[in-house]
Amino acid sequence: MRTTRITGPDGRVTVIQTRSRCGCLTAFLAVFVVAGPAALFPGPLAVAAYVALGVITTLACIGWLLQNRRQAAPQPPPAPVAPPPPLP
Repeated sequence: MRTTRITGPDGRVTVIQTRSRCGCLTAFLAVFVVAGPAALFPGPLAVAAYVALGVITTLACIGWLLQNRRQAAPQPPPAPVAPPPPLP
């Protein structure tokens, strides 16, 4: 869930919360991951498919975490503007 806070010129704060729209996709992927390889491949290949899905999922989660950490990192303040040189 994402929360956005908007502060108006009069000081009032409006909070907007939006929900994720990936609920159906997550449910489909969960059913596919649990039932897919077992239904599509014979025993040893199904095990290999589950291992591959585990590796892919782990890499995707690591990438997602790194991306969120980069976005959440505080930005350095802008450099101060140097005053113009004095006139002769």
